[in-house]
Amino acid sequence: MKLQLGKTATVQEISEWKPGAIICATGSRPYTPAIEGMDDPRIIMSDDLYSSTKKVGDNVLVFDFDGDWPGMEAAIYLAEKGHQVTLISSRLHIGETVHQYLRNENLKKLYNLNVKLLPHYDIGAIKENHVIIRNLFTQQKEELTNWDSIVLSLGRIPNTELFEEMKGHAPIVKQIGDCLGPRTIEEATHEGMMSVISL
Repeated sequence: MKLQLGKTATVQEISEWKPGAIICATGSRPYTPAIEGMDDPRIIMSDDLYSSTKKVGDNVLVFDFDGDWPGMEAAIYLAEKGHQVTLISSRLHIGETVHQYLRNENLKKLYNLNVKLLPHYDIGAIKENHVIIRNLFTQQKEELTNWDSIVLSLGRIPNTELFEEMKGHAPIVKQIGDCLGPRTIEEATHEGMMSVISL
């Protein structure tokens, strides 16, 4: 077996190898909604929060679509650094999909850090210094004006571009992991093992 790291896979090069199988494990990327204001420079994706050189303002809105741990962790991280944080989620309750014990610990931290929790809302638009949010049950819209930065944790979508390009270039072309559907490391590991076994 020959292992190559740090190299971009191209259709031309892989076709020259004449592989018997191609397994695409190209992961996923953050979902960004097609709404007004998504090009605002004050937006930071939760993936980039911990490595970004962008300055985070004093008052931060964290938007969470999945009710998963990245939104909660981002809010805790920022609040511990002294920011005033509002965690807004479109879920029934904050951390809805997080395991109960971890969710409870994170909720305890959020309350102790005085993070404002606002479930049942999604983001509608960003217009200058106004963020428009919408209640998912009443459809009523509200405007938030007291903010300096926005952190988005809106779920993930598969990186399928390479998979689509590779179709027809080997007898077997498969997707695994987040390239098939964003989930957890358990599913990715299982699919990787099962793909190799089935070859």
